Amino acid sequence: MSKSNEVKRCRKCKKTIVGDAKFGLCPRCRDELGKGGTVVVFAAGIVGTVAKIILSKGKK
Repeated sequence: MSKSNEVKRCRKCKKTIVGDAKFGLCPRCRDELGKGGTVVVFAAGIVGTVAKIILSKGKK
């Protein structure tokens, strides 16, 4: 399966997204949030990922 055809979930509404999903949001949610809101959701995703990595290293 090529990268552009991967099936993903929208971070906000959890709807299935097929194809390229910039910032992990479906087109509807991306339009609702606008540019500033999209950046906030993207930053929150990065912080959450970093927190998972840090917490998982502490369990070893």
